Amino acid sequence: MRRILVPTTVSLFAVVAVIACGGGNGGAAASGNHTGRVTATGTITGFGSIFVNGVRYDISGADIVINEDDTASEDELALGMVVTVEGILDDDSTGSATSVIYDAEIKGPVQHAPVTDADGETKTFTVLGVTVVANRTTTVFDEGDGVSFSFDRLAQDNVVEVSGFIDAAGSLRATRIELEDADTFIGSTEVKVRGTIQNLDLVSSTFILGAATVSYDGSTEIEVSERLEDGQFVEVEGILTSPGAILATEVELGDDGVPDDDADDVQVEGIIIGFHGLHDFRVNGRPVNASGSIDFEPESLRAELSKYDRVEVEGSVINGVLTRRQW
Repeated sequence: MRRILVPTTVSLFAVVAVIACGGGNGGAAASGNHTGRVTATGTITGFGSIFVNGVRYDISGADIVINEDDTASEDELALGMVVTVEGILDDDSTGSATSVIYDAEIKGPVQHAPVTDADGETKTFTVLGVTVVANRTTTVFDEGDGVSFSFDRLAQDNVVEVSGFIDAAGSLRATRIELEDADTFIGSTEVKVRGTIQNLDLVSSTFILGAATVSYDGSTEIEVSERLEDGQFVEVEGILTSPGAILATEVELGDDGVPDDDADDVQVEGIIIGFHGLHDFRVNGRPVNASGSIDFEPESLRAELSKYDRVEVEGSVINGVLTRRQW
C-alpha cells in the first residue's frame, strides 16, 4: 500500500467531502462518474461487504490476503485497516472486489510511556523508533485475546500492530491499533517495520532501518530483485533481540499498492505533505499535480486545498505513472 517508492505524477479528477481525521481540517475524497477496473487504496470505514474510499465493494468472491497470509478470510478484515482493493467499479458508489490486501505498517513494542496531549485527544509513542500518533476518536483500537485495550489503556511494552498513513513529519498517523501482546519479550517478540536501508554492511550482515539495527543470516528469506542495497525501501519481519535490534526472518521490497502496469482507475487515500501549490504536493509519498483542467467539488477547494489534511485522489496509471486521463 501506499508508500514512497516510485516517483509519479498524480492528477485529481475531483475533490469532494471531508474525511474525519485528527490534526488538520480533515480531508477530501476523489469522485467521478467512472466504471471499469479499479485499484483503490484506503481505510475500511464500514462493512456489508466493505466500504473503502466511499465505495461499497462486494467481497464475496474476492481473494483476501492479510499480512501476506493468502488463506485469510473476510471475517478477519476490520475497521481502520488500510487495504488495497482490486476489482470492478459498477458506478460511483458500488464495486465488486477480486482481491483485498492488508499489510500492517508496523508491528512491535511501545518503547516508552505514551504522551497524551493537553486536550486528551491524541497519544504519541514510538514503535521501533517510528513515532506513532493515535487519536481518541478516529483511531480504531482492537483488543487481543480477551485483554481490554483502548486509547486510555495503551501502555509501554504493549506489542501492537499499527495501520495508518505517514504524515509530513514522518510520523505514522494510526487508523487502527491492534494489541498483539500486553508484554514485550526480548528474543521471542515478533516485529515488523518498513523503511529505507541505510549503512548496509555486507561483512557484518547488518543495516539500519529507521532507528532499528537489522541483522540477517543464512536463514533469512531475502526477496529483492538482485541484492540488498542502500536506498532500497523494504519491509522487514523478524525477532526483537534487544530494544533497538531485529534479527530478520524475512526482507522484501516494499509495495505501495499502486500498479506499475496500465490501469484505468486508481484511487489513493493519504495525507498531503510538501504542499507547494496545486501543481506540486504529495499524497502518500506520491507527487500530485492538481493544476489545469481538474474538477473540484466544491470548486472552492481549488483555493483551499492546502488547508486540508487527509485526501483521496483518483487518476490512471499510464506507463507506470499515475496521471490524468479524460473519461
